[in-house]
Amino acid sequence: MSISRRGELRKAPSVLFQRLAAALCFYVIPLGATILYALRLLPPDRGRELMAYGLLLGGVSTTVFIIWLRRLQQPGTAPPSHPEPAAQPLKPQGPVDLQRKLAQRDETVALLQQQLMGLRTQLEQAQGQGQHQLLQKQAELDDLSKSVQDQRQLIQKKQLRIARLENKVRDLDYEVKTLLQLDDLRSPVEEEPLPPLPRTPLSSDSAPPVWEGEAKNGTEASIQLHRLVASAQRLTGMAHLSGQLPRYTAETSALDLRRLFDQLQDDPNVVLAYSQSEGQLLFANGQVRHQLGWHPDRFIKEFFQIIQHGGNEWHRAAALLDQQGEARVKLALKHRDGHDLFTDCVMSRISQGPFSGLILALIYKG
Repeated sequence: MSISRRGELRKAPSVLFQRLAAALCFYVIPLGATILYALRLLPPDRGRELMAYGLLLGGVSTTVFIIWLRRLQQPGTAPPSHPEPAAQPLKPQGPVDLQRKLAQRDETVALLQQQLMGLRTQLEQAQGQGQHQLLQKQAELDDLSKSVQDQRQLIQKKQLRIARLENKVRDLDYEVKTLLQLDDLRSPVEEEPLPPLPRTPLSSDSAPPVWEGEAKNGTEASIQLHRLVASAQRLTGMAHLSGQLPRYTAETSALDLRRLFDQLQDDPNVVLAYSQSEGQLLFANGQVRHQLGWHPDRFIKEFFQIIQHGGNEWHRAAALLDQQGEARVKLALKHRDGHDLFTDCVMSRISQGPFSGLILALIYKG
């Protein structure tokens, strides 16, 4: 006997009691009530007839009810209200289908997991390749940066070396110029000082010497002197040319002075460079030979002996440059021929640059 059949047999008594209660409520009780009411209301002869019909009907219905109850009590007979379906699937086949569906689901899950693993593998490979390429690019970039930095340092070293070589070339150029002028420089240096010549006034019939300087008056002399001072202040020292900071001190190197003196050498006026701290003349351009007859080196050595009048005024004018930008003094200079020349002199101090503190003087004849 199947499990469903056993369940139906267990439910049969409960169904029987339900039907019996329904028959009592809807058939027996109304029938009995109707008969009693009819017996009470109808006449006796009619009441007997109705009671006979009621008993007959009750007997028939009771017989039918008893037969129906017996049919319910027979084994293997299903209740009429619950017929079994004509065709039901076999119960043993349910687990097989479920297992088949589970197997198909497992196969689908396994396939999806395999595809997911493949996608993860591809993603990891792509990430690994991307990181490898990124590391290669970074390494190449680092190499290029290092190469650029090395090249920049090499260029800086070469620029510094070129600057040093240029300084050496300038030094050698000055040395060559000095060697080429050595004969010209030695002759007046080795020459013994001339004895002081007697001061002979010029005769009335002799023509006064002609002064050929460019500055003809004090205004022109002042303009020319300030131009020279400004040009000297624009010059830089050799330390600046070698890549270092410029030296703005009173002590200048011999090469720096040569650069300044070479610039003043070709000026059409008599230009002097005086160091107040040393108390001596440092430079006189070639115009002193043309105007006064003296070689520049001898004029530098015997400057204060050549000044016949105005030596003290020269020192006082140099001291005044500490408070003012320009000073003037009158000088009587002895010509090499023996006569005196009365000249005017304008003085100014270099205030900045590697020649700071040096005094430039321009001698003119008004």
